Amino acid sequence: SGIGNAVKLSKILDDPNYKVVLEGVDYTKRCKAHAYIIEALLYGNIALLYDKAYLFSEEHDPVTFDFAANTKSYKEVMDFAIERLDEAIAIIQSDNVDADYQAVIPGVSFNKARLLQFANSMAARFLVNNARTVAENNSTDWAKVKSYSENGLQEDLNVLYEEGWRGKVMTRDEGANYLGLYNWGWIRANQWLINQMAPEDPAAVYPWPTGVNRLGQVLNCPDARLEKYFTWDSNPEAWFGWSRVTRAGYGYFIRCEYKYNRYYDIINAGDGYIGHFLKAENDLYLAEAKIRTGQVSGAAALINNTRVNVSTLEPATDNDPDLLQKMFYERYVECDLVWAHLGFFDKRRQGLLMPGTAYHFPIPAPELQMHGQPVYTFGGAPGSEM
Repeated sequence: SGIGNAVKLSKILDDPNYKVVLEGVDYTKRCKAHAYIIEALLYGNIALLYDKAYLFSEEHDPVTFDFAANTKSYKEVMDFAIERLDEAIAIIQSDNVDADYQAVIPGVSFNKARLLQFANSMAARFLVNNARTVAENNSTDWAKVKSYSENGLQEDLNVLYEEGWRGKVMTRDEGANYLGLYNWGWIRANQWLINQMAPEDPAAVYPWPTGVNRLGQVLNCPDARLEKYFTWDSNPEAWFGWSRVTRAGYGYFIRCEYKYNRYYDIINAGDGYIGHFLKAENDLYLAEAKIRTGQVSGAAALINNTRVNVSTLEPATDNDPDLLQKMFYERYVECDLVWAHLGFFDKRRQGLLMPGTAYHFPIPAPELQMHGQPVYTFGGAPGSEM
């Protein structure tokens, strides 16, 4: 597995006599930093999506590993991921090498500064999004989020859309991936977001009215990104989900006449660059951290980087009573569909998910059965979310 390989590499590099020297340059520290970052990214994303996980690290023997004893909560798994990122950051800072020997992500060339920024931005993403409840969100170490995001990405990190990376290493890449599903119209915008963007337009009403088949095209939207990032579908009935609103488990809430087309041409051609981690995402973590720590100065400017400079909305100010809501709006519009799940995580930590929505996945049943642990699950009814 990816975790096993990263741990194996890290253990090899613990040997002081083992060196990675290429064309006369010692890349040992850089390799160690990458191994830690890979561990952190894998465990961090597991923590975001699952309630528990088996935490295997350099201290463990794969032959004698005790799965039950090392079943850790999402909080413990995330603590480990953040620890690994902190260790990677320290190693990179102490490294005399500037540029990586070669690209490790298609189209991305890391030098020392950019790799540090990426590690810091990932730490900010993980800390912010791991909260399951409003109370957990309030107890997030926002001062730490502020520090990470202040040292985070200063430009978009874009990945070349090529075989193996079309789903950005988080979804199926062979055949379909979630970006391709946008193009096919299988994944729609949420009518809630269209309503947020055009609250005065009758075609953007939310929730979608029961029994209504079509709402039509939005004609009065103050946000220019509706036409930049989305396209109106004049024939939504061709989408397989349109007629399923009366099926059990479905409802009119799945309907929306808008499709996401931000990267349509690139995905359609199978060539070009797509967002992997946008500067806007990092900016908005910093803005939120400033607001939540009471150091609001400059938060509006970060929000306006996209609110004004990409869209055409009125500038936010640091004194706006709804500044936090404006920050979330920017995150939903700019970042949610670039990196899948960000909108889900934001709604989860604000307590805004539909009642009965699972907050996270359980450990898969085959894994539990293999290790003699009881099978369990979440969701389906109010009170069963986590």
